[in-house]
Amino acid sequence: MSTNLDGLPQKALYTPREVADFFGVHVDTVYTWKAEGKIKGLKISHKVLRIPRQEVIEIVVLSQTSNE
Repeated sequence: MSTNLDGLPQKALYTPREVADFFGVHVDTVYTWKAEGKIKGLKISHKVLRIPRQEVIEIVVLSQTSNE
């Protein structure tokens, strides 16, 4: 799992695929994180989910503090 923001495009919202690619996990993992409340996302429609940049940053920060 990526632990810094290198390679994260500068934008406000990300697709689940972009988040999965950034963290090096399967896209289903991102949906699982959402279902478990580990990450917050915005439902744009019943099929479209977007994840705010701040949520991605928080996961990176949490992973860094848990690795210390």
